[in-house]
Amino acid sequence: MEDLSPGNASEDASASNPPPPPWARATLSDLTDFDFEAPVAESKSADSSTLSDLFSAAGGSIGSNGELADTPAARVFQMLSAAAGMIFRSKEPNEPFGALMVTADGRRTALPVDFCGPPAEVLAEMARRATHPVLRARLADICWVVDRKAQLAAIAAESYADIVAKVGAGELRFRGEDDRGVLTFDARDLLRRALLIGRAIGADKRGPAAARDIVSALRVKAFEQGLMVPSLWFSHLALDFGVGDAGEISSQIEALIAKLPEGSDPHTIVKLWRMAARGYRLAKRTDDQHRSQSSAADQLVAIAASQPMALLASQTLTEAIG
Repeated sequence: MEDLSPGNASEDASASNPPPPPWARATLSDLTDFDFEAPVAESKSADSSTLSDLFSAAGGSIGSNGELADTPAARVFQMLSAAAGMIFRSKEPNEPFGALMVTADGRRTALPVDFCGPPAEVLAEMARRATHPVLRARLADICWVVDRKAQLAAIAAESYADIVAKVGAGELRFRGEDDRGVLTFDARDLLRRALLIGRAIGADKRGPAAARDIVSALRVKAFEQGLMVPSLWFSHLALDFGVGDAGEISSQIEALIAKLPEGSDPHTIVKLWRMAARGYRLAKRTDDQHRSQSSAADQLVAIAASQPMALLASQTLTEAIG
């Protein structure tokens, strides 16, 4: 997506009532008898940026005047490409989407604020009609960010959970997915967003509830496969959002550490012990918390002993003491 908006800067009086950015021109009438999902209907991608590329290609090439054709299809596809192409920031509860690009002169690509007002109504209509869960999640979530309608939030949360479930079933695939399948940071981020939405609309709603179940299942799957990093990811989610018994999660982390093969990354083991301590603290199991903290410190001492440089060893020992 190459179109850029001038941002908030203004150079003359006409900027007090600037025209909408090129990706916010579509209207509800443009959707009449129009299959806006056609470019992504066969896509098996669980990655929103891939859908953005498909919509951009469907929108046509830029003309000699430097602009896309002003047709209903071009306007809708440009809007969808911009919406799907924003950067996803799952840890930001109120600003989960960022501009893909910002230039030195202040121009930028799309942000949710660009879709306030009538454009949000267009996105909401497409969110309600969309069948591809990745597109449905992105459109509904943008509408929730700019308009705070609980119905769209529920659609977004349910769609995020649906994406992860479909990846687990092999129906969708994350970009660059390896042999871990659904046990990826992409799944973690989508589930985190669904759970954050659940804090606003209710954790018992269908989407957030489904996300909680998936977090539990993926955490157990990561433990069973002896995968340290995915175990950290999904245990963090479980503890952050109160999914499952914290003490039981910490006990499972200890069991994972006990069966790790020799040569496993010691720094990740430290993180596992610290997570176990956190879970025991939440469960008010003070003795187990202190034991886990001591185990993390012991691991750091062992790391320090293997450091080739005195400075690095000193820093590691300081971390252990702290």
